Order: sequence, then C-alpha cells, then structure tokens
Amino acid sequence: PGAGGSSGSAAPLCFLEAGDVGCDPSTTVHMARAVAEKRRRRDYPSLFRSAIREALLTYRPFCLVFGEEDDEKEVGKLPAAYSLNEFFDPTSLPPDLFDLKHLHAYGASDRFLPPEKRGLRSVPLEAEDGADESLPPTVPPPVLHLLRFALASSRRIPAGLSMEEVRAHVVRRFADHVPLHRVSVLVVTGAGEN
Repeated sequence: PGAGGSSGSAAPLCFLEAGDVGCDPSTTVHMARAVAEKRRRRDYPSLFRSAIREALLTYRPFCLVFGEEDDEKEVGKLPAAYSLNEFFDPTSLPPDLFDLKHLHAYGASDRFLPPEKRGLRSVPLEAEDGADESLPPTVPPPVLHLLRFALASSRRIPAGLSMEEVRAHVVRRFADHVPLHRVSVLVVTGAGEN
C-alpha cells in the first residue's frame, strides 16, 4: 500500500481521504490516541465530539482508525482497552454510529452541532436594496447535516486469504471491540496481490 490521501496516509485510510469530501485529520480519531488519553485521564471524549462535529459540518466521513501497532503481539487481537464499549457515550461516541438511520431519525447528531446549526431550519435571506417588496422573501432550502462513518484498520493481512480466513481474522481481532453485526468488511490489496 502506498501513501496517498490528503495527509499522506497509507492504505486503507488514504482511500477514505481521497477527494474533496474524504475524511481528513480533523474528522479522524486514531484509537491508540483515544486509549492513551483515557489512560492519562484526559478529556478523551472531546476527541470524538470535535471529529464528529467537523464531519457533520463539512460532510466528510467520521473515521475511527485501529492501527497495526495496537495488537497484542501473541494473540493478534486488540487489547480490552480498545473496545468501543469503553468509549460509547451519547454525547461523545454514540452507539448509534452503527445505525446511522436511527442516529439521524431521532436527531442525535444535533447534539454535536453548534446551536445555530441544530435542527432542520431555513432562514429567509435578507432582501436586497431595491428588491420588489411585493414578492415573498427568498428562502434557501434547509440544510440537513448527515454523518457518514467508517472504521479503518491499518493491519496488513497475508495476501491470498479466502473469504472465510478474512472473516476469521476480523472476528479474532475485533469481536470483543466492535459490533460486527453492523459492519461491512472491505479488503484493500496492493497492486499484484489477490
């Protein structure tokens, strides 16, 4: 995997960073940093809150990244401290990230927005000088802030694994940490790999 994306990240993160509406450092949280901040008893929820806010305001994906260095070496799985259950909170990392229809339907994304951006509102534009006052004011369409969400793992797996072997790897590494029943897995291969 080569470097790419807006911040020169390696695959697969570089693919999520591609283009004008890809994730960027302000909408990405590396789980190693969140775990370290929590261990140091710092304000780790603000990492999630600010990344989700920026993702909503810029329509970029909110991305959680699990790094290769995060694994326990002997067993090839993440330490318990990386479990998302340790971080889920309605005001910082809502569990409904894994059910975005529900998150948007009950307005949970509004709690991450500044007060003036909350709700589905349309404010009439001010009339220009000399405008015909007999016409109704121009009202722009309302803005709906939608969250897009992705998990990324930078852990390399051997090329040529069968679908069952990839599934076993994902289960071994993430079953205790991520609600896998709500996740789709995409495997990114380098040029010439199967």
